[in-house]
Amino acid sequence: MERTTSPAILDRFAEIIERDGIEHVPAGLLNELLAAGRAVCASAVAMAVVVDPTEPAVARERAFGLLSIQIIGRADRAPVPCNRQRAAAGAASAPVRSVDRRNQRPAPLGAA
Repeated sequence: MERTTSPAILDRFAEIIERDGIEHVPAGLLNELLAAGRAVCASAVAMAVVVDPTEPAVARERAFGLLSIQIIGRADRAPVPCNRQRAAAGAASAPVRSVDRRNQRPAPLGAA
């Protein structure tokens, strides 16, 4: 099976939204969008909203817009595992980022 590129997925998704509304996007295309989003560590909240049929259409469309920006904007970057991917692979081997160092508590006085 040939893999569809992210821009092609986004184009098909947008065409269906424009023509028929977001409620008519097929499940297969939703799954492809989620896979593209996960590949670039896109917003988990936006992914949840875009696939939730109980959310208002306008909220789902805005979530799609956010995902589109994140997918396209991060597509050309070197793949770096996001927190969700590190947790799945075992975060113990992940390097400590500068943000993590700022949030660490200092060792108690007298502790070596």
